[in-house]
Amino acid sequence: MVAQLAPARRSLRKASTSLRLGAEVCAPGRVTEMAASGQTNREIAQALFVTEKTVETHLGRAFMKLGVRSRRQLAQALDRETAEVV
Repeated sequence: MVAQLAPARRSLRKASTSLRLGAEVCAPGRVTEMAASGQTNREIAQALFVTEKTVETHLGRAFMKLGVRSRRQLAQALDRETAEVV
């Protein structure tokens, strides 16, 4: 019985790892975009299935990286970056 469960456990472990990795890779950018669009930390956390603390961490890093201090400045910085790309 236990031997029969081993493949299923490996499959679940692999799937959960890839889900976590995918969320970690895309979450910072998504959090930043959602915050710039006016959503609250709680709304962002619920939408991305992460904790509010995770949202705060991602925003804090984004603020430092972009040299901004507010969500308004964050939105302006993202607009500038988008304009430069286009």
